[in-house]
Amino acid sequence: MRMNGRRIALFTSATVVVAASAAVLLGLGSGFERVSERPNGSRGPAAGYAAVSVAKETPKLSWVKPGTRKSVGAFQVRGRTVLLETAESTDGEECLLDTELGTGGTGATCSKDGLFAARKVVFSLNFDGGPDVFRSLDVLGVAAPGVASVALSRTDGSVVRVDLDRTRAFVIESSAADLEANVLPARLELFGPSGKRIESVAIPALR
Repeated sequence: MRMNGRRIALFTSATVVVAASAAVLLGLGSGFERVSERPNGSRGPAAGYAAVSVAKETPKLSWVKPGTRKSVGAFQVRGRTVLLETAESTDGEECLLDTELGTGGTGATCSKDGLFAARKVVFSLNFDGGPDVFRSLDVLGVAAPGVASVALSRTDGSVVRVDLDRTRAFVIESSAADLEANVLPARLELFGPSGKRIESVAIPALR
């Protein structure tokens, strides 16, 4: 595992670890690995976010197979541009990359069995602060083909639902008021085109 100091891996059987700024990978099942890397070797519009054009070249990653990177969504998140991509690693894994443009910080979720072998969604929590006080908290990810919308259930019983476009990428942001009131993500619900629920994925408690 390669870490850039800003992102932390969390598998479903692990203990929550919190840093000043981190990304937590959730709901993956076995066979997934979370890695982070900076360029020197040392990560569709939805939920009110406008997709943005990517003007800067994304950082080159030595472990990514050339010619396999495909953009699935770019979002403005709190003044930062976050790009989601899929790619293949040089050792045959399928990966979801999330890169903060400008800083070049990149995280990757990889599996030899394919991104959606264990779940029909791959996602992470990106946050600042915690566990007592979160200054920001965002859920970002990509759903499998056949998923038309995702709903984020929160600890106060409220639900935020997002209709997906053809990229199936999404970002859902917690407001400052939500975080002050201790309203946190609890579960992701996945729905098909008919509105039938396909899958429910629990998010481990962060507090």
